[in-house]
Amino acid sequence: MDKHSKYIIYLLKCVIKNELPETVPDDINWELLFNLAQYHNVSNLVYYALQNCLGMIDPQTVEKLTMMYDQYIVVEVQQQYYLDLICDSFEDAGILYVPMKGSVIKHLYPEPNLRSSTDIDVYIGKGNAAKAKAVMDKLDFETIEYDAEVLIHDTYRIGDFVMVELHHELLPKVPYFKGIEICPELQSSIIPMEGKKYGYEFTKESFYIFMILHIAKHVKHNGMGIRGYLDVWIYLREYKDILDWDLINELFEKADLTTFHNKVLGLVDYWFNEKKTDDADVLAFSAHTIGSGLMGTQQMVVSEELYKNKEEKKKHKYYIDTIFLPMEFMRDKYKILRKAPALLPLCWIHRILNVVLFKRSRLTTMKEHFNDADMARGERIVKLKERLGL
Repeated sequence: MDKHSKYIIYLLKCVIKNELPETVPDDINWELLFNLAQYHNVSNLVYYALQNCLGMIDPQTVEKLTMMYDQYIVVEVQQQYYLDLICDSFEDAGILYVPMKGSVIKHLYPEPNLRSSTDIDVYIGKGNAAKAKAVMDKLDFETIEYDAEVLIHDTYRIGDFVMVELHHELLPKVPYFKGIEICPELQSSIIPMEGKKYGYEFTKESFYIFMILHIAKHVKHNGMGIRGYLDVWIYLREYKDILDWDLINELFEKADLTTFHNKVLGLVDYWFNEKKTDDADVLAFSAHTIGSGLMGTQQMVVSEELYKNKEEKKKHKYYIDTIFLPMEFMRDKYKILRKAPALLPLCWIHRILNVVLFKRSRLTTMKEHFNDADMARGERIVKLKERLGL
């Protein structure tokens, strides 16, 4: 692991353990460190760890770190205000609601604003989308995307920083990820919140299982950065001793995620519990994660796809697959396909003409991704995912 990644992970541990950093290394490139922290969406945590050492850092980096920390405070205050407003409104309207992901885990951080979130996630189950939309309209949210029959979540926006996803399902139903098979069991495991009639929460086990499922989905598709594994470490610090591990392991076995879960635990131990490892898979997993950023990069995706189709006769398959997207992706772009799937070929034609005539820069970007793709990196990614059980 390079020194800048290692130092960021050290600073994250200091924040969660409420410890001051012992040293500020002389050989740190602060611009590089800030960019890496931004890449993994943890710059506010880096500021929090270093706030008593800012005099040892160049003023430009201090300014950028301070700005990001202050920005996340504003974002978190707004997100929490609207989450409370939505939950209270759903309670009044008799709509089931279950806060998810960052809106829950942030309360295990020293300050909730230290766990940034791009949106607010609330599970409402099936059959509640229309009633929920009526409430969101009344609260003056803008509807970004709504389809109770096709989408796994509806998306709403208000102001500059608040996006809301109201989930009908926990994960998309895709054939390449067996983890979706245990989602019904997680959805049925919700328990009532104290003092609420329609507010629910996931059991400690279900929340943890879904956290691993969510990471696995992103790693399989693209990538997941440092923050996702920081969440796992923080959650286990709080609840490890009270979790029903027999139940957890049983469900991971059912989802074919036992190997992946064990490698995640190995990575968390290596990074945050300071346990040395000679497990080549964990070390490769660590390097892959550092290079992934918050949710992976397009270059990683292209490199992986090109390696999978490395035979000469398939060398242009990446272009074909990118242009002729499958139905599950096209219907998100062309809502008419949700009612008339037979129009898929016409939508493909429209997509091609739209790019050729009006968005030629996308063709340039696609060509750059193709030319910059690293076949050796693609091979490493494919083989790592196989060893991780994905």
